[in-house]
Amino acid sequence: MKSEIASPLAHLAPDSRLWIYQSNRELTSSEVTQVKSTLQQFVSEWFSHGLAMKADFVVLHHRVIVIALDETTAAASGCGIDKSVRVMDQLGQQMGVDFLQRNLVVFQEEGVIRQMGLNQFWALRKAKRIDDETLLIDTTIQKLAAWPNDGWTLFKNSWHHEMWGR
Repeated sequence: MKSEIASPLAHLAPDSRLWIYQSNRELTSSEVTQVKSTLQQFVSEWFSHGLAMKADFVVLHHRVIVIALDETTAAASGCGIDKSVRVMDQLGQQMGVDFLQRNLVVFQEEGVIRQMGLNQFWALRKAKRIDDETLLIDTTIQKLAAWPNDGWTLFKNSWHHEMWGR
């Protein structure tokens, strides 16, 4: 089943590249506003080799930031990608948040959004508190067409399932 594209990103090509960042804690409403303001300016000024890039972003669940780049008009260069990482790093430093920590998992447990280290998450899987139907954010998704509308993916459809060994 093809997932729906999050509406703020629907104007971009389905094969648009994604960069998914998650904060190491839930962002406050004012922090979400700051992220949106910073990223709105960034995507409006994002250029590669002198060409404006068609990009947009969405902030989900007060902790997940998805930056999408439609490369049909201009492809991202290494420098252009570095700029996106740099803006997230600088934003995180200003806010006291780590957007670059890659060993955290955002998931739902009994309808509550939780976040923990990968080892702790897999310990919950081993203890059978995480099952194939557990909803989580899969930060390894690279194309917009594969990104679910609300960001949630079932454990059984994520890279975690493959790593777990079915």
